[in-house]
Amino acid sequence: MAAALGVLYWRVRPQSKETAIHYHGGFVVFKGGQKVDFSGDQYMHIAPCTTKETAQTPAEIQLDKAHLHDNVGDVVHIHEPGAVWGDLFTNLKYLVEPAASTSAYLNGVKAENITLQPIKPYYSLVLLIGAQYQPPEYYLNQAVIKDHILKVEQTSENCGS
Repeated sequence: MAAALGVLYWRVRPQSKETAIHYHGGFVVFKGGQKVDFSGDQYMHIAPCTTKETAQTPAEIQLDKAHLHDNVGDVVHIHEPGAVWGDLFTNLKYLVEPAASTSAYLNGVKAENITLQPIKPYYSLVLLIGAQYQPPEYYLNQAVIKDHILKVEQTSENCGS
C-alpha cells in the first residue's frame, strides 16, 4: 500500500512550447551590509529545463518552482505556477526568517512577508537581512535590472528563454 501511495505523489506534467511556464526574475540579498553570492555550484540546478512530458516527484516539482542555472546567482528561473520567493530560498537552502531586521523591496517598493510574495516575470527583489551600513537607496541601486535578466535569457545554456 505504501508503494501505491507513493505513486500518487508522482505527476506527469505535459509541456509544450505553447503551454510551458518559463519566466525569470532578478534578486540580490545583502546580509549585514555584504552582498551574498549565490553563483556557486551548490546553488545551481544542474538539469536542463525541458519542454517535454516528464514525470515529476514532489522534490522535482519544488525545484522547478524557482531555481538558478549556469552559475548566474541573481536570475531565478520559474517553471511552476504559484512560485513565491520563499520557494527560491527553500531550494537554495538559504533561511530567510521574517524579523524586524529584515527588509524586502520588490521593484523598489517595500514589501512585507517576502517569502509569501509571488515571483513575477522580470520582477526584482532586494532583500536586506540584519544590520545595514548604508541607506536603503544604496542597496536598491544594486537591484537586478530587466536588461540583465534578458541578457541571461539569451545566453543561458541550461534554461534560456
